[in-house]
Amino acid sequence: MIKNPTEAGDDQIGFLPSSAEDKISVHMEAMKSIFYQFISKEKLENDIKAENIILTIPNFLLGRTIDRSIIILEEAQTMSPNTVKLISERAGQGSIVVIVGDSKQRYSVKKRDDGLNDLIGRVTTPTGETGELISKYESVGYIKMTSDNNMRSSLSKFITEIYE
Repeated sequence: MIKNPTEAGDDQIGFLPSSAEDKISVHMEAMKSIFYQFISKEKLENDIKAENIILTIPNFLLGRTIDRSIIILEEAQTMSPNTVKLISERAGQGSIVVIVGDSKQRYSVKKRDDGLNDLIGRVTTPTGETGELISKYESVGYIKMTSDNNMRSSLSKFITEIYE
C-alpha cells in the first residue's frame, strides 16, 4: 500500500526535527488502520515483518520494480500526476495496480495538480447521453462510487452529500 505523507489542513509539521521514519510513522498508522478493519493487529504486524504487506510512501519507490503484487495507491487525489505515474510504472510482472481516491477530498495544503483526475482523464471516455465514463482500455477498469457508497457513518455520508 502506497500513500503520500500529505499534510492536511493548516498543520505543517514536516520541518520539525526528527528522522524520516519518525515523521512518516503517523502516516503508516493511518494506512494500518485500513487493514485493522479486516485483519487483527497481530496478523498485520506479522505480515509486515514477513514482507507480505509493505506500507510505503512514493519517495521510497524510485528505481524499484514490484513483481507479483497487488499495489494499492491510496488517496491518489493528494498526489501529482507524475507521482501517480511513478507508482504505476513500478508494476512488474504479474502485478496489478489499484488506484483509489476521491477528488472531492482535497485537503492538502500544497496546491498541486490532482493525479487522480489526471489519470481518469487519460484512461476513460464519456459514453451515451449521460456522459458516464468508461475505460478506453481493455486492461484498465474504472469504477466511480458516489456518496451512497460511503460506509463510515450516516454523518460522514451526510457531509459527503452536502459537499457534492
